[in-house]
Amino acid sequence: MKDTIPTNASQEKNDKNLRKCSDQSAEMAESQPGPQKVQNSRLVHHSDRGVQYASQDYTDLLKDHKINISMSGKGNPYDNAKCESFMKTLKYEEVHRQEYPDMPAARASIEHFLMKVYNQKRLHSALGYCPPVEFERSLVPPSSENRAVSKSEGALECVF
Repeated sequence: MKDTIPTNASQEKNDKNLRKCSDQSAEMAESQPGPQKVQNSRLVHHSDRGVQYASQDYTDLLKDHKINISMSGKGNPYDNAKCESFMKTLKYEEVHRQEYPDMPAARASIEHFLMKVYNQKRLHSALGYCPPVEFERSLVPPSSENRAVSKSEGALECVF
């Protein structure tokens, strides 16, 4: 006989995982320095329109934890394209190239990839072949405290 988890135990586990994920997301957003810091950021749960993600119980759980719900539009396969593209990049450039001994190691490695490679070094065609951090710096007016690095100091030249 197959073991099953009672609905309330499953709900408690989902609730605990969502709370932890939401708290970690908020902590990470608040710890970001300078122009890349996301103001009033909240966790976004993006999914297709699968019944498990669209159920009232699940959406209520997300709302209870103040998690923004984002779903693909009905009959619109392109609605999810940016998220799918990001996940493909994450899998091909990080996850499939690593063997993680445990979950903490996986989290640390993926966080390093996102914060140090994807956001600071990887060129993004949608941002004029600039890393996101450089692109964001180009949006902030230079000041004595928050001065953009000049080309002569090694900054990338973004093509807009």
